[in-house]
Amino acid sequence: MVAFNHNSLLERYEIVVFNENGVEINFHISSPKRNYLIDTDGEYLYYYRDYAIYALDLNGVETLNHPLPGYYFDYSRDRIFRIDQDFYVIEENNGYTFKTTKGVESGLVNLDFSANSFRKVYGLVEFNGKLAVNIFGYNSGSGSLLGVWELIITDGSQVNTTDQIGDGLDVFGIQNFGEYLYFLGRNKESLELNLYQTDGTISGTNIVKNFGVSTCSNFGYTNNDTTALKDGIFYIPLDKTNETGKDIGCELWAYDLLFHKLYLPFTKN
Repeated sequence: MVAFNHNSLLERYEIVVFNENGVEINFHISSPKRNYLIDTDGEYLYYYRDYAIYALDLNGVETLNHPLPGYYFDYSRDRIFRIDQDFYVIEENNGYTFKTTKGVESGLVNLDFSANSFRKVYGLVEFNGKLAVNIFGYNSGSGSLLGVWELIITDGSQVNTTDQIGDGLDVFGIQNFGEYLYFLGRNKESLELNLYQTDGTISGTNIVKNFGVSTCSNFGYTNNDTTALKDGIFYIPLDKTNETGKDIGCELWAYDLLFHKLYLPFTKN
């Protein structure tokens, strides 16, 4: 099951759902009230609407998952992520405040950790009991883009937070697998793209695979949706050449983390 948000001219934020054959499922949500898609696990869709998080099953039955009384979601700035059965809300208000539904049946609780002003949060995954947060930095003086993606690992408190993982790199596409966190890191000078593995420490961060210079700008390396990791296979769009040296443009490639093999998972007819 694949789902995505469609922002119509009426700004209804419809959620459109397709099955594995690419056929649109007719119970997709469309109402005068805006629905913000959070995540799907194949059995349920999770989305925000009207001070609450809802779940929709494969039969089209909607249930209230978690009430959020008093919290108004800003569709243009805020983000909501799901980790297992918990939700994390990143609220922008002159900086970023991190909140979670973890441990409460209703509403949100604040985390002590907060990001600096003029940043956007593009990815959040759980990693060895901590949170790995992918943020994008801005120039707070001029408002212009610095082009700096950072990886922060935190237990939810400011004192136990590190933002030095991948120092000197643009970091994006974070995914977790086993005991390690994997991410893409682009060298700011050479623009070479590498797949990195980290145990959460600077000394335990290493290059797994060098992809060379990839210019798949159309894919926009800006969030976790750019990459995927399933059963030890890391999926990534790359600008590569085939066996004859011909540039074949941007394609979806797969890297096997167990057998260290890069290959094309799908072929064109």
